Amino acid sequence: MSVIFHVIAVVSMFTISAMGLAVNTYLFQKFSNKAGRASAFHKLCLVKTIPNAIVCASFLIWVVPLSIFQPDYENIPRILNVFVGQTAGFGAYVTGPILELFMSLNRFAALYFATRHLRISDFPITGIAIIGAFAVAILYTCLGFRPNCGFVFYPATFTWDKEYTPCATGMSSLIFYSVVAIATWTNCLNVATAFKLSIGKVAGMNQADAHRRKKKLILMFTQSVIQDCLHVIDLINSIFIFKLSDALWFQFIFLSISFLLIHALDGFVMLYFHPEVHPNFLRGKTSSKIATIATPTFLGDRKITTVE
Repeated sequence: MSVIFHVIAVVSMFTISAMGLAVNTYLFQKFSNKAGRASAFHKLCLVKTIPNAIVCASFLIWVVPLSIFQPDYENIPRILNVFVGQTAGFGAYVTGPILELFMSLNRFAALYFATRHLRISDFPITGIAIIGAFAVAILYTCLGFRPNCGFVFYPATFTWDKEYTPCATGMSSLIFYSVVAIATWTNCLNVATAFKLSIGKVAGMNQADAHRRKKKLILMFTQSVIQDCLHVIDLINSIFIFKLSDALWFQFIFLSISFLLIHALDGFVMLYFHPEVHPNFLRGKTSSKIATIATPTFLGDRKITTVE
């Protein structure tokens, strides 16, 4: 391994992880303190910053130091390596697509069931969905703590990988098919949402409010699709693309950098689509007019803030 590659690898992981952790922490703080009643989509965006921050923090706190000092794999405490690997590579990794599925379901419901009334206070659908997502994440994380069944970081190659045992191979297959199944359902909902947006009409609203509502739904739909595509791209990279070359730099880009970058970019996507939480230096460069209208969905009455 050349010194130049070593330096570039460490600097790139440090830079991406630090920026990703900063933007997702910032979003979590802003979403948490946002005035008014939070919509279901807002709550999902808030929670989405957590797995993103976990992955970025795991690189910044664990991967970067190991990559700098290059200890022998046998000298790394296995329990710590497995804990970080399972938390970031399995728990946080599967939580992202699950939350994206719920975000797509939220857009789908807002369009197809806009006239249904089922208040969140009577049946907290979003809260139950979020709890379910974290329950799955905890389960997937704990499964890797069985002997020789974890997902770990190998400093010599700068890559995350499973332990070379049948149990660990089975866990990798589980996470792969889980993410594929979730992505399939998410894309089906996205297609149905796109169809409704292209032909749908809103009853009970004047033309101006209907136009603003549709514009906001399109923005939310676009955000959901972009975030879902990030995970699909990483899945393709980690299952197929990395096999095209055994070169160390190639494996590093399509395994480690891809894994880290999608979670950092996910935060920047949410920041872009939520101008109400932009820092002051960004707000000064855009001219936005905010309009708020109330729209009922099966998730409860909610207000939509539209940026024009």
